[in-house]
Amino acid sequence: MGLSAWLIGLRLTRKTGRLPGQIDPAAWDIPGLRSFLLSDGLGLIGSYFYQIALPGLVLELGGSAADVGLTILLSGVSRIGLMIFGGALSDAFSPKLLLMAANLARLGLVLALAGLAASSRLSLGVLMGFNLAFGITEAIGLPSRATLLPGLVQSGQLQRANVMAAGQEKLIGMLGPAAAGAIVFHATIWLNSPVAVSAFIIQALALSTSLLFLRSVRPDSSGCSDKERGQKTPAAPLNELVRLIRLHKHLGVSILMVLAVNGISIGPLCIGLPILAISRFTNSAGALGILMSASSGGALLGAILPELLPRPPSRHILPIILGVIGLSGAGLFILFTAEALISAALAALMVGMLLAYVNVIGVTQVQLNTPPAFMGRVMGVLNLK
Repeated sequence: MGLSAWLIGLRLTRKTGRLPGQIDPAAWDIPGLRSFLLSDGLGLIGSYFYQIALPGLVLELGGSAADVGLTILLSGVSRIGLMIFGGALSDAFSPKLLLMAANLARLGLVLALAGLAASSRLSLGVLMGFNLAFGITEAIGLPSRATLLPGLVQSGQLQRANVMAAGQEKLIGMLGPAAAGAIVFHATIWLNSPVAVSAFIIQALALSTSLLFLRSVRPDSSGCSDKERGQKTPAAPLNELVRLIRLHKHLGVSILMVLAVNGISIGPLCIGLPILAISRFTNSAGALGILMSASSGGALLGAILPELLPRPPSRHILPIILGVIGLSGAGLFILFTAEALISAALAALMVGMLLAYVNVIGVTQVQLNTPPAFMGRVMGVLNLK
């Protein structure tokens, strides 16, 4: 009955004139959440300046295309290798303070890189070491960010907060790289400095402003406090996390579903789209741009879809996630067998939308069912990507 009501709940309600589940404008003004989103968005925008500058800087230092891949891989290895440890830290200490410490460390690294690049003292080996250090800051910052967010809102507002954070992330992911490239180009001319130096300076400004907003973040008084979340007590061992997942089978299944969605997003989409564009379409660069834009646009729509649809009952969320993953598989089949670019683009849009939708409701389900003392480690597991 609940599932049927959810499926037919798109009709307008007479009392509010809104779709069931549609956002009440007054509800967007959640204490502490606005500053968190501004801080998070600025940090994400700043990261694109670094990503744009990194490949060219590696080549300028005498590296090859393989060295570019190795440099990027080093940050991923350190991030994934320490992610659960970073989650355990956010269970033992304040996630806000840990996130501030991670961002301060990132700011220091960026300023040091800018100084070394400006003075021509930067070498390829040192740059790789910096990238390894960036991965460590992400291993601490990502679980802390995901642990901090539920403490800013009440449980009933958690999905809305996740929608806002995910929607912002997808929107910046669509517009950020192109905007960062244009800004760096003009900044290089205005500052009369190398591209990498200009990019690092702008990233440092973004990180500094991000820290100012993060400093003003305050947990919602009706939400979970640090004491309630167990963050003032030492982190339990990793085997306690395994035991928790064994005891709460639904939580374990939810975590596996979210990890499966992340795997589909990274593998078939991030790696498969370039291969598809090169192997099937004549104008591979143009085709790749269209496919990536379609996937990103779908992901943005999917991220905000949970607020446009009625919220499904908790007992139906896992079947819905499984069903949507099945539809995503069908969409991937169409995507990688389509001969026409328009068909492939529509399939990429559909898959991106479905995966983003189930990711938001899946993460929300995991957060609602995770004991506060384990939130950091569980979020660390979800960020293993």
